[in-house]
Order: sequence, then structure tokens, then C-alpha cells
Amino acid sequence: MLCYRMGRTRRGQLGNDNRGHMSKRLKKVNMRILPTNYCRYLFGRTNPQYLKFNFTKYHQICASGSFGNESDCEGDSGGPVICDAYQVALISYGFQCGTTTPAGYATLDVFLKWFHEDVLPRSPERTEARRTVNCAPSTHFILYLVLLFFILSALL
Repeated sequence: MLCYRMGRTRRGQLGNDNRGHMSKRLKKVNMRILPTNYCRYLFGRTNPQYLKFNFTKYHQICASGSFGNESDCEGDSGGPVICDAYQVALISYGFQCGTTTPAGYATLDVFLKWFHEDVLPRSPERTEARRTVNCAPSTHFILYLVLLFFILSALL
């Protein structure tokens, strides 16, 4: 399965003073989805709580860049993860910028269902918009990003 992620990662020297600059161009990185047990092991070296972490229960997948030092960094969060031409997740968290360390990605399946069933029907503009224009998928994904940010912030 061909997967990649996109973001405007911070580049340059990083540290406590937040040096570095955001890329002016959207970056694309090929990635590979990793087995859950392997991710538990790798994440557990940084934080022992991950040794028993249930990625599926918390609607997450674990992946890393295909070619070495391509881990997520500041500025990537909320960016899309695309596999076989479908967006399947959002960039959520990682541990070290620009390394081979994998990162966690929030899968969209359960959140999309919740969004379509519970959020959209309550939107007063949704009924009128549906009569006049079909909303583009990108509009929905922007809303998903915002909602997922708040949900994931509450979980972590």
C-alpha cells in the first residue's frame, strides 16, 4: 500500500527557543505503516506507558518515513495521511523531529461517522447549503481537522 503524508514542517535548528522556520512549500513524505507491536516497542523506549498502548482503541496508526530522517515535526500536525489515494488519518504526534522515530496518526473512520451523524445535522447552515450547493470534500476535512485537534487534545 502506497502511503504518504504532507505538512509544512519546521526546518533548521530546533531547540527550546523554537528556532527554525516553516517551509513555504507543502512537503510530501512517503511513509510505511508499522505493526502495532513494533510501535509499542519503539515508543516504549521513550515513554514506558506506550508498552501497553492500544492504538486501535484510541483510533491511531503508527508509521514512519520510508527513507530515514523524515519524522514529523512542528507544523505538520493536522496534515493528511493518504494511502492509495484516500485520506485515512491526520498527523497527530511524534517524539523527535527529523529522525527515523515513528509517529502516531489519528485515523478518520470513527470521527467521520460521528461528524456526519452528530455534527453536520445540527448545523443550521447545512440544510440550506445542501439545497443550493454540495460542499466540497476539502471543506469537510478542514472541519475534521479542527474537531480532531480538540478531541485529541482532550485525550492526551
